[in-house]
Amino acid sequence: MPKSSVLSLVLAITASAAIIDVPPPSSLNSPWRSLASDPTVTYAFKTSHDGIEWTAEEKSVVFDAIAFIDAALPDQAFVESGDFTLRWGGADFFKDWRGPGFMDAGWNLTDDLAVSYKHDNGPWKGMPGNPFPNNEIYFNQSLPWSFNLGGPVAGKYDFWTILLHETIHMLACDNHAEHEDEVMFPSVGLGQRKYPKLSDVQILLNAGYTVNPAKLTSTPEPGMFWVGVVGLVLISVRFRFGRSVQD
Repeated sequence: MPKSSVLSLVLAITASAAIIDVPPPSSLNSPWRSLASDPTVTYAFKTSHDGIEWTAEEKSVVFDAIAFIDAALPDQAFVESGDFTLRWGGADFFKDWRGPGFMDAGWNLTDDLAVSYKHDNGPWKGMPGNPFPNNEIYFNQSLPWSFNLGGPVAGKYDFWTILLHETIHMLACDNHAEHEDEVMFPSVGLGQRKYPKLSDVQILLNAGYTVNPAKLTSTPEPGMFWVGVVGLVLISVRFRFGRSVQD
């Protein structure tokens, strides 16, 4: 289903309270589209440009967060393959890109936690080798991250929450939420885990997805989440979620 409007070029979640959205492209010829009509949504892990690979611990958080979304989207199955990719980013990406034609403050990515790049209009476009391809989520490797499945960790950014936020961006929208306790709000505090609200569900509905709200808006209880998709080993993860800390 083609995207009918484009609100931003880069979708970033930041460590500060500032909303980082850059202006829409001069045309609406973005290659991005909603995946609501696709029965399979694929993703892949990529090594960073400075050689940082994903560890088993980090991947386990990705699998768990994606399983959480997968359970709420009855018409889609998530498979490790490649509609969008996940990559750690260093100072070569998370920097101030402002320059001729890219003067908006949104192109200063220095302090961003993560960026979903899907409109193929970045200031790096045209660089030799296309170092930052479209349809990738970049995570800032210089910031303190927690990969604890059991809940947030004081003094660190909760990777589970950020991955959920950026995956919904890749699936559905450029929009951010308006309230700090919503997953799609553009900032998150240290030691904070967020769970989707009905407003977050509405973002997916607006993009054409069928959503089971009860699966997406209820705080997970201790138990087993089963991920059973082609290309992914059937795994189970036992976890307990702590109460989220609000800024």
